[in-house]
Amino acid sequence: MEIYKKILAAKQHISMSEMKKEGWNEYSKYHYFTPDQINKLVFLACQEASLLTLFSLKRDQFGEIGELTLIDLETFEKEVITMATAIPSITATNAAQQLGGCVTYTERYLKMTVFGISDNTLDPDSKDLTKQPVKEDNKKWLNKNTKDWTNAVAKLKAKTVTMKEIEAAYKMRKDFKEELIKQSS
Repeated sequence: MEIYKKILAAKQHISMSEMKKEGWNEYSKYHYFTPDQINKLVFLACQEASLLTLFSLKRDQFGEIGELTLIDLETFEKEVITMATAIPSITATNAAQQLGGCVTYTERYLKMTVFGISDNTLDPDSKDLTKQPVKEDNKKWLNKNTKDWTNAVAKLKAKTVTMKEIEAAYKMRKDFKEELIKQSS
C-alpha cells in the first residue's frame, strides 16, 4: 500500500523541520506548536508526498469523534484515522464557538498523532516532582483517577518523593491529601 510509504515520507519531512514553537502558555509557562503551525507543517509535508488531508467531526452514541482522512493524490487510496474527542465548555462563548474549538484542537491533535509531531511539554510523565516549587497560581490541580494521581501514589509508596514535594508541585483539596497519604502507606 503506497499510502503508508507516503505517510512515512511526510513524517520524515516533518521530523527534519526546524520550525520553532510560536505558542506560549502563560499559565503553565511553556512554548507549544500552534494549530496554524501544525497545519503548515502537515500541509508542506503532504504537498511534498502527494497526500491530501481532510478533517471532519462526527458524533455517534458515545460522543464526538474526529476523523482525519488521508488521500494519496496519485492512486486515490484512502486511510482514515479517528480519535475520540469532546466539545469543550468555554466560558463567554456560544455553542458554535465551542464546536469550533473542538474542531480546531481535535484536528491539531490528530495531525500531531498521525505525523509524529510530539510536544513533550504536554506529557505529564515528563514532570519531575522533585523540582523547585512552582508558584501557587501556576500549580496544576492533583485529582483522583488521573495519571498524575497514580504517579504520585506510586512515588510516595516507593519513597522517591515526599508529601512535601507533592504539595510543592500540585494544588489539592484537603480530603484528597488525606486520601493520597492513606493510599501510599
